[in-house]
Amino acid sequence: MDKSMIKVGDMHSHGGPVKSGSPGSLLDGKPIARLGDLVDCPLHGVNEIVEASSGMDVDGQPAALHGDRTRCGATLIGGDSATVG
Repeated sequence: MDKSMIKVGDMHSHGGPVKSGSPGSLLDGKPIARLGDLVDCPLHGVNEIVEASSGMDVDGQPAALHGDRTRCGATLIGGDSATVG
């Protein structure tokens, strides 16, 4: 099953946005989120992406996909961008 790549501004299941991504790789004009990049969670504050299942590196870190998780347990929600599958 194909999954959308995550980029800055995409949301997660706790209601907050992805806040950081690769400075050198853009998708739809926004930085691509990777393992270790930050999300803003209204329930748990700022924390990082701890799962990136794409198997594709973006500037040396695995790219995050729809369904991957953050440290606080939220699930990343991808938009209509490029997919990996």
